[in-house]
Amino acid sequence: MPKDLPKLAPIARIVKMAARQQSGAMAEFGCRSYPIPAPGPEGLSILFLFARTRSDGGESPVWIAPPEYVVAIDAETGRDVGIRPLDTAGLAGTWLGQDHSAARRQEPGFLEQEAAMLAEYDLVLPPMAAGVHPLPAGAGDAMAAISSRFRFVHEPPLAPYYARLGAWFFARLAEARP
Repeated sequence: MPKDLPKLAPIARIVKMAARQQSGAMAEFGCRSYPIPAPGPEGLSILFLFARTRSDGGESPVWIAPPEYVVAIDAETGRDVGIRPLDTAGLAGTWLGQDHSAARRQEPGFLEQEAAMLAEYDLVLPPMAAGVHPLPAGAGDAMAAISSRFRFVHEPPLAPYYARLGAWFFARLAEARP
């Protein structure tokens, strides 16, 4: 008998909730990560890292500092469930590296990859949250596409944080690499 899949909030709604944090409590942080799915005792959460940024202007890439906060949003309700600080001991005043330039992030190809990747989260997360393994064909294809798109759009300096906080999700992405 197939498992019942949970009804999750659309990832676009969850991303908008995280974006609202940048105009509120997290306004001083120029970098908000992509969604990081993570299971927990209360069910699936979607985490977002918030880090300070520095730009040298124009076409130059944006520098990203170590993330200072994680915002968690409940994947089923789409409601904010908390903000917690990350331990950045010994990293104060350092910069992890460069992200894509602001101009590149506005290019049509970049925006299309980003939008498609986020839509694919909606195909992948319900069976993953239900513990379905291997993923059904459509979700498996979407997982392979996310893997490729994520490598194209993500912020390279945050890669270790994605791997640590989202090990459950990103290990499956690694399995799905085309």
